[in-house]
Amino acid sequence: MRKVWFILGLFVVQLAPAFAQDSLPVFEEAACPFTLPAGETVTCGYLTVPEVRAEKSTRTVTLAVAILHAHSETPESDPVVYLAGGPGGSALFDVASWVDMPFRAQRDLILFDQRGTGFSRPTLDCFSLNGLSETPQGCRDRLARQGINLAAYNSAASAADLNDLRLALGYEHWNLLGISYGTRLALTAIRDYPAGIRSVILDSTYPPEVNSYVEQSQHKLRAFEALFAGCAADPDCASAYPDLEAVFYELVDTLNEQPAAYYVEIAGAAFQRVLDGDDLVDSLFHGLYSTALIPYLPHVIYQVYEGNYAIVSQLDSGALSGMALRQDARDAIHSEGVFNSVECYEELPFNEREAVFAAVELAPPALYDSFVADADLMFTLCKTWDVGAAGQIETQPVVSDIPALVLAGEYDPVTPPVWGQQAAQNLSQSFYYEFPGVGHSVIDAGDCPRAIAAAFLDNPSTAPDAGCLEAMTGPDFVVLPETQPR
Repeated sequence: MRKVWFILGLFVVQLAPAFAQDSLPVFEEAACPFTLPAGETVTCGYLTVPEVRAEKSTRTVTLAVAILHAHSETPESDPVVYLAGGPGGSALFDVASWVDMPFRAQRDLILFDQRGTGFSRPTLDCFSLNGLSETPQGCRDRLARQGINLAAYNSAASAADLNDLRLALGYEHWNLLGISYGTRLALTAIRDYPAGIRSVILDSTYPPEVNSYVEQSQHKLRAFEALFAGCAADPDCASAYPDLEAVFYELVDTLNEQPAAYYVEIAGAAFQRVLDGDDLVDSLFHGLYSTALIPYLPHVIYQVYEGNYAIVSQLDSGALSGMALRQDARDAIHSEGVFNSVECYEELPFNEREAVFAAVELAPPALYDSFVADADLMFTLCKTWDVGAAGQIETQPVVSDIPALVLAGEYDPVTPPVWGQQAAQNLSQSFYYEFPGVGHSVIDAGDCPRAIAAAFLDNPSTAPDAGCLEAMTGPDFVVLPETQPR
């Protein structure tokens, strides 16, 4: 896979023309760098923009773009452009998941890999070879030797790229759809370039005014508590997995005191792994992202309690719910360098270290070590990454009257509903909806949020029909036959 990506990188660089600072950005069509979805009409190409717009420099970045054309022969003139999360996620890598979106009946869908990500070049990926990943320092030094200005990869720069893309493609207006970090980019875009934006959909919102590292421990805890309360309120779940919260905390303490060794089979070979309590916390935390996996989490806790440690590997791979999480491809679809540049430049500097660790002190003792490790990691990493700090504008709320649809998942452990509510309060023409039993990335949760999004796009000035929400309840917790009440 790494060799293929290197070849693609060379191909894109050869396409990049010299950039004149006083000229309009140019989009050039090219072959798609992915397998086309069956029966779909897709236009691909590359947009070349300055790496740093404020400097007299000829250094450029090249953005990979894919346009999934509407199914209608007379589509609306305002497409939807998807802004991927992360920061550092690739939009083009997951093109197949966007084929069936209902709003494609009348609107083109534009995917683009933000600067430094996916098929765009340069990529700020930190390589992983033979199972060994680059250290943050090693990755930073390698990228710096290539002449890359790591401080130029942030939300304001990507918002300018986005506006250049709209101009290059010739759209007067378009609609933004951001998920997770993509909502922060969308908010930055409506702050800096509002004129070309008809409407915005914010799914799992990450607004600039929050202090995410101060708040992250309380939001993780809130999501775990929602899981325990949801199971206790479900008669079948409560019967199969009684005292789930107490069992969980006991289990975390036990595994931290005496980690468990177990074996997993990969491609016919057995590999030993070790599970401690913090590992279990991390796996369950990431499980809470996925609406499809949430119903299995009480079962996972009890199975580990009974000594079935290998089920954690099934959870991490998505095998429990039949999901293909493609964990083996994570390095290819996520740019660690972009994540580091964005977070270290425009988020961490506004989070006081003392406040972060004071918040962690409020966590239950069983979660303390895991939460401390997460907090300490970013402060250490950002000191190494050394990209400076953004101005105060990057920690101010975005105020706008552009129509906005704000979607939140009840169980979302990383962009909690309260963040969506905060963003909506500053958007005077916004409609906020919270989805019960749903984790991160609401639009992936099924037909209801997609129908609401499609209705909003048809008429952004009017509250969309959200009647389907009335039929949604909490998770349909899975109780498997081998589980017996204790």
